[in-house]
Amino acid sequence: MMQRQLGFSALMAGVAFFPLTIVNFIVALQVARLTAKFGNGRLLTIGIFLTFIGMTWMSFFTVSTGYWLGIALPMLVIGIGQGLSLSPFTAAGVAHTDVRDAGAASGVVNVMHQIGGSVGLSILVSVQGLFKNQVIGFHYAILIGAGLLLISLLAAIFLILPEKQK
Repeated sequence: MMQRQLGFSALMAGVAFFPLTIVNFIVALQVARLTAKFGNGRLLTIGIFLTFIGMTWMSFFTVSTGYWLGIALPMLVIGIGQGLSLSPFTAAGVAHTDVRDAGAASGVVNVMHQIGGSVGLSILVSVQGLFKNQVIGFHYAILIGAGLLLISLLAAIFLILPEKQK
């Protein structure tokens, strides 16, 4: 989108992902303190919710909204959400495992991160490829990504948050 619709070079398109990456890194550094204050389940839920909001916002991108409003600002929200949720997701994945199995459970969670990202990306790219108009394809692909995040959010609300209240 950035190269074909906004005229970015390959280098500039890569640099254009910095808002997401930098904010994600800064927020991730605060996760331990925030987990102590809000709890793992709440932090995970807030992170998924913010990522969902950012993806939904990005789905409204048009060439006329441009990079800053249509991509960069939604990426900031996505970066905050990812920074808040990735570590708590891993912690939730290894919670209640026997100490001897914690390493294996962590490995399974990390494999699921990789598989989920790969499968999710392949779905989104396939959806975008169904449309001749790249902007419309992007719109639908990002909406499907937001839908998958909504499913994740509901899973966190109904499966992880109740566990923390026991």
